[in-house]
Amino acid sequence: MEQKFDLVPVQSLPLDRVLEVLILALGRGNEAYKKSEGLWQWKHLKSPFGPSYAFAALDPINHQIASVRLLMYWQFVNLNGETITNARAVDVSTHPDYRRMGLFSILTKKALEDLTQQGVSVIYATPKLKGKSIGGYLKLGFTMIKPWPVYIKVLHPVSFLKGITLGRKRSTKQYVPGWDDVFNDEILSFNELLDKYTEQELGDFLDEADQNRKKISGWRIKKDYKFISWRYGEHPNVDFGFVPLMENGKLSALGIVRRNVRYEMVEVVISELLFIDSNAAYGEKLLKKIKSNIKADYIIAHYNKSSSELSVLKRNRFIKAPGQDIVFLIKELTAKRENFIRHEHWNLSLGDIELF
Repeated sequence: MEQKFDLVPVQSLPLDRVLEVLILALGRGNEAYKKSEGLWQWKHLKSPFGPSYAFAALDPINHQIASVRLLMYWQFVNLNGETITNARAVDVSTHPDYRRMGLFSILTKKALEDLTQQGVSVIYATPKLKGKSIGGYLKLGFTMIKPWPVYIKVLHPVSFLKGITLGRKRSTKQYVPGWDDVFNDEILSFNELLDKYTEQELGDFLDEADQNRKKISGWRIKKDYKFISWRYGEHPNVDFGFVPLMENGKLSALGIVRRNVRYEMVEVVISELLFIDSNAAYGEKLLKKIKSNIKADYIIAHYNKSSSELSVLKRNRFIKAPGQDIVFLIKELTAKRENFIRHEHWNLSLGDIELF
């Protein structure tokens, strides 16, 4: 006999019980262990696009939380200034005692129905390449579009070759190295950035940088001050580095980076390259400044075809990283104006699509 579950808003449940399910489902040895109340508040309650869609399945007999399903709302804008609301499928966790009971499907189907009624245009997900959830999404009518490429610049070929051969065999452990072990003084913390520039200066720069980004077709997230401060400045677990570039006494470009160790190699991720000059001159100067102020074996980034940012990467000999493509699944709900399965209908950075 098929077991029935009560579907209830996550907000109606004690947060400690919800976090317990996340930890049990994903394991204390990975990022789930860091799903503290602070991360929950930041990710699902303080987003500039509003609180996340969040539902849970309860066992009606013992009231145990069997599974939780969360999707974050995101607003996108196109070059004509039109806006749409999409939802990103993020955290989904099932208690070990309730696996193989169809809860992923039950909760995701409910989300599809509810978000359609809300007028959400598209749901998208970026599951791990070898993750079990890909098949579940495909069964629910999601479409896997051509994976997004990740671009890489190898800075130390000998260390890199050693890492992808010996390092891959010896250790799959990832961790964050010390700030000073990777970043020089020219890379600022968010607080240092705020000490150097006023909110007005940063806001004016970001608005001007967005005018550069809007020249490329495709839906994009507007990177205004409110978004940047939330996404990169206030993250409770990740301390991003900020690389400002001054030209003629004016803030003209800003890079946002984070550090990591993978296969015993130091990796620097470029989450954002923001600059005001559409001919990419400032972008190239910014990338040069980033490279000269990090101690890393390689750098990775992502930008869409035809974007100024990708032109900057390619001119600096970034190449596609084999086997590192990002899976991108979509489910069109109320979207009618265009086909979102085409790459040219998106304009994204690595910071927009990486897991966090």
